[in-house]
Amino acid sequence: MATSNATIETTEGARYLRRLCKHWSHKFAVTFDDTHGEVPFSDEARLTLEATDTTLHLQLTHVDAEALPALQQVVVDHLQRFAGDTVLTVAWA
Repeated sequence: MATSNATIETTEGARYLRRLCKHWSHKFAVTFDDTHGEVPFSDEARLTLEATDTTLHLQLTHVDAEALPALQQVVVDHLQRFAGDTVLTVAWA
């Protein structure tokens, strides 16, 4: 499994987590509360989210390391859409 992580500095982490999880719950078997979320995209890929008062931490796993960048972009595009005019800085490592 290939894994990448990103931490976004934001006081809106819990709100973004809820919105993203609710959005994808129509398509995937998502579980979440105010501070933790799991989005199983497939048997091959999963997004885990952790929100604190000042950050939103993302962990993305995929069986194929070459598929991670495209999935990372999907996650960032959705988060940015939910953030509206606020520009989020997301650096995957």
